[in-house]
Amino acid sequence: MLENSKLTVTYIANGTEKTASESNADFTVKTSLKSGVYDLFITPSVPITVKRIALTADRTFSEGETFFGNGFQSWTDTKEYSAADTKRDLGTVGKDVSKFQFWQRLMGINGSSFFKKGTPSPMGPVFVNAGDYSFARYEKRKGFFHSLSYTYLRRGDDYTLIGSLNERNGYTVIYADMKANTLTFEKDIEGVTLSGEYHVFSLLTVDGGYDHVFDQYFGKLGAKLRAKRLLKGYTSWYNYYQGISEEIILRDLDALTREAPEINTFQIDDGYQTAVGDWLSIDAKKFPNGMKKIADAIHAKGLKAGLWVAPLGAQIGSKVLTSHPDWFIKGADGKPLVMGPNWTKFCGLNFYLPEVRAHIRHFFDVILNEWGYDLVKLDFLYAAGAVPLDGKSRAECMFDAMD
Repeated sequence: MLENSKLTVTYIANGTEKTASESNADFTVKTSLKSGVYDLFITPSVPITVKRIALTADRTFSEGETFFGNGFQSWTDTKEYSAADTKRDLGTVGKDVSKFQFWQRLMGINGSSFFKKGTPSPMGPVFVNAGDYSFARYEKRKGFFHSLSYTYLRRGDDYTLIGSLNERNGYTVIYADMKANTLTFEKDIEGVTLSGEYHVFSLLTVDGGYDHVFDQYFGKLGAKLRAKRLLKGYTSWYNYYQGISEEIILRDLDALTREAPEINTFQIDDGYQTAVGDWLSIDAKKFPNGMKKIADAIHAKGLKAGLWVAPLGAQIGSKVLTSHPDWFIKGADGKPLVMGPNWTKFCGLNFYLPEVRAHIRHFFDVILNEWGYDLVKLDFLYAAGAVPLDGKSRAECMFDAMD
């Protein structure tokens, strides 16, 4: 299938925008197919700045076949689609204030003062960076879907998995047009300038049963089980959301260790800090004795202590954002870019700045080494790769941040 595909690149070279296939381009193409892995490299003859790069293959979808759409992150849809389905975009969640306020209440987020009666909803702009809405194509027509990094096509118990083996340089967006019978693979590297040989795609195709195709894919990725001892424990989030206190935490700690001796981990979630982003500023009304005392109490019960942190984000109104707006990823208007609606909007730290890296190292040092927490639950990490930075793709930014 992939060996007969067509490559199309839209790019800027010497100040001129061009759209070219292999035959009339400022680059050469090299491909290989070995053991089910299709690799494609391009080598420019002059530096080119990519706007869109796509590989399209013919694929006849059979009656009843489904396409698996893998969401960009855990809040975006992941499901199987049939040719009769339509993929949802932001829809009313980006337009309807009342629906969003209900969602806020459900998630325990205090946003009652965020909306004023009669004002337009700002939800479209603040949700757009919380998914792939800014770079993937959503077309409201039946049979057109996309998946991130990997997909599978299912016919009963028979599967064809197609998965990318090189996401570090850019996310692979896989589009299925089940009416036109095509699969298109796009590399999210808009704005990246290529000057030497560039490994665009490395795509594994494998057929078989469910376990077989995923075992093959994970094997090629070198993925291994990382934990020999499973975590069994407690998190404060789903009972209390942000409504926690020292009294509640110590009460639950005592009750759980008495009633559930099999647990080994006790994790405190959002709500201990005065604001998201100000991780070392503890709410004195809720936790008058600070967070080290809590970790010590957890350890005294023989459990590992865990703490929730969103290390790359800070809510509007936080001390870190108010004091250091220059530390944050900027939008086109030069202001800190909103990464999502949580906590009545939050922004993302630009970890490429040395002072930001020092700031992050400092609060982790305090949490892990001074307070003594054994593990951290890290949330909202997608902020690192929501937009391209410094000529790097979203995926490059994400991998750099995780490294």
